[in-house]
Order: sequence, then structure tokens, then C-alpha cells
Amino acid sequence: MPREYIMVPSSKIINRLLEEGFEQHKSGNELKFTRKFKENKRVAVVVYSSISDGENIAREKGTDAIRVLVRGVVGRGATGQYTVCTLNAQFPIVKRMGAVDGVLERLDNRIQLADFWIDERIARSFCECGSVRWRNSLNCIGENGNYSFKKNQ
Repeated sequence: MPREYIMVPSSKIINRLLEEGFEQHKSGNELKFTRKFKENKRVAVVVYSSISDGENIAREKGTDAIRVLVRGVVGRGATGQYTVCTLNAQFPIVKRMGAVDGVLERLDNRIQLADFWIDERIARSFCECGSVRWRNSLNCIGENGNYSFKKNQ
């Protein structure tokens, strides 16, 4: 029997994320949550909750899913300016299907995957330009989050 879409009370998602140390923000009309990485505060796990501000339940079926991303401060080469971008971490969306506890378990799983991704790939220190950098090469992460560039570039 296929799992069906369920209405997830917004309080369940919000409380779970706040318990996990996330801070609540608004992004347009959607509530988003961020938690900075302990070892490098320029990197954060971001959860787009699919909860409209002021609503008691997550959005309707088919309108959105819960998304977990990794964002970081990224330098813009020689200009010395920086921006915040989504790094190239790709995690499965959290569909609101099955039981509420199942949705929350999948959300926890995606957050754990994001934490592991950061721990494995991002250096604890940042580049001279202010960008986060890859752990294996210590090169700065490019402004689109998908490639590296050398410090002198």
C-alpha cells in the first residue's frame, strides 16, 4: 500500500528543529531554520521547512517538501568581497508521507547527512579572503559552491 501525504503540525517540525539547536528565520513567507557548524561558524545547515509564516500545518500536498542544504561564506576572488551560497551538498528532500514520526525521522536523517558532509569536506579554518575552504585541498570554495579556486586567483 503506498504511503499517503499527511498534514504535519508545524509545531512538531519547529519544536524538533529548535531542540536540535536551529535558529528560526523567515525567508519570504516560509520559515527557515539555520544552525552554524560548531567547528567553523561560516558554514551552516539550513532547513527550508515548507511552513508558511503563521500557519499551523506545513504546506498542502504537492506544493513543497522539506529541504536540507549546506550554506557557507564564500569569497569572490581578488575583490575581497564575500557572499553566502549553497554548497554542492545534495540531500534527498523530506516528503511529508506516512506517519508524522516518520517525517521527523527523515528530517533528522537529512540533518545528520548534512553534518557528516560538512565534517568530511569543509576545513575548520577559512581562507584569507574570508571564504570557507575544502578540507582535502585547503583551496577556497568558489562563489557558486561547486568548484575551488586558488587563493591567488
